[in-house]
Amino acid sequence: MKKILIFIDYYLPGYKSGGALRTIANMVDRLGDRYDFSVISRGFDSGDKHTYEGIKINEWNQVGKAKVFHAGHGHLNFATIRRVLKDSTPDAVYLTSFFSPLGIKFLTLRRLGVAPDVPVILAPEGEFSPGALKLKAMKKKIFRGLAFPGKLYRNLIWKAASEPEKEDIKRVAGRACEIFVAPNMPPRVMLENYDFGRKPLKSSGAVRLVFLSRVMRKKNLDHTLRILPEVKGEVEFDIWGPLEDQPHWQECLQLIAAMPPNIKVTHRGSVSHEEVAETMSAYHFFVLPTLGENFGHVVLEAFSAGCPALVSDQTPWLNLPEKNLGWDVPLKRADLWREALQKCVDMDANSYEKTSGAARQYAVDFLASPEVEDATARVLERALAQNKIAVSSAA
Repeated sequence: MKKILIFIDYYLPGYKSGGALRTIANMVDRLGDRYDFSVISRGFDSGDKHTYEGIKINEWNQVGKAKVFHAGHGHLNFATIRRVLKDSTPDAVYLTSFFSPLGIKFLTLRRLGVAPDVPVILAPEGEFSPGALKLKAMKKKIFRGLAFPGKLYRNLIWKAASEPEKEDIKRVAGRACEIFVAPNMPPRVMLENYDFGRKPLKSSGAVRLVFLSRVMRKKNLDHTLRILPEVKGEVEFDIWGPLEDQPHWQECLQLIAAMPPNIKVTHRGSVSHEEVAETMSAYHFFVLPTLGENFGHVVLEAFSAGCPALVSDQTPWLNLPEKNLGWDVPLKRADLWREALQKCVDMDANSYEKTSGAARQYAVDFLASPEVEDATARVLERALAQNKIAVSSAA
């Protein structure tokens, strides 16, 4: 089998980081019988100081269908990367971030001609969305201004999770770059034993809403918290996810403290990836006012749990009302967000059963499509078929 080395900031057994971890874990699980995957990552989870229990640090571990090098604190350096490259002898490299220092170190070695001259796939995982680029905008602009003229990112194969992300990549990396579109890989099944009868009863005038994501500026939780006080009826709004951005969370706490008596907002903590869909099955609707998602695994997980979604228009999950899957609403239209939230409250049991069933069926059909695996496999095959990249030729 051809060997593919993946660079990712956080990997299994972690669960607190974003969608890239889930994409890679699912790709390894679903395609691990066709490709020999190796992974280099940290030996601890996002925000943690302690390393994983039962994992050998600064050594290779077998995790599922991949060999994983879990580096300890301060050990993701050039020497470690060169060691991993020597050990894994990859036929292609897969990067999961444009801005990650881990990937930048590899590309620097490649630019200097001291890393193997193999094809490189880069999946920026939503980093080029307008909303994401506005966060730490000056720092990102300066880096891009140095990296592209310095030819750090030349001769790459870019992977976009959707057509909108493809356009985002073109705007940043140039229209001449080679881009493949492949949806981020979901698991083979979600909530195999799903039963609508186990969901909470829905009645007009009351609703259970859930936000399940990292609590950080990009996820924009405060947007919904500012609108909720204007909603009539009984609302339970539970927040699940690690508190990654404390200044942002403090703003949210102030908004929560000012909620009227009919709105109850609670932070419930974090859940592992395996528990996400099951957790959401206890709610009526999923809410995500994100500034930008290139895919949004959690939206598909919400659908699998029979939860229609109320999301911003900065995800690939668009035209939801036409499919009876919820609403995708521009962030600037607070009036439409308020209207959608009120519809969630006012919906009766009969209408909810129909939209919940539509969401569940959409997820089942999406996961069953062979195109989910085939699209990613085409990206990998394109890289593996590519002739050796002559790093010095464009110098």
